[in-house]
Amino acid sequence: VRNEKHVKLKPRNGKAFTRVELARKIVQEYQKMYWEEEESTKLPVETSAERHGGILANRAETDGRWGIWGHDLEDLQLTCISYSSEDKTINLGVDSLGALFTI
Repeated sequence: VRNEKHVKLKPRNGKAFTRVELARKIVQEYQKMYWEEEESTKLPVETSAERHGGILANRAETDGRWGIWGHDLEDLQLTCISYSSEDKTINLGVDSLGALFTI
């Protein structure tokens, strides 16, 4: 994404997240970002090949709220979650499935 998103998440019990609950909330936020992008872009959601020709199957950049490019939501996986007790933030590592598999 071209524009970062910062979200305040609150656990259901008001104290702490379970790993499953945190993962679900992260997924929901990413789904919301992709939906907001599709609703706010003036450009079609298509591959680079469809937009520019060639064979590149990556998602072409859109000009919506988040400036999503490179990968569709289905291509992403959460690879790392780290917590900073100093500023009480969670930082995510998100990568594409294709980047982790080679032939």
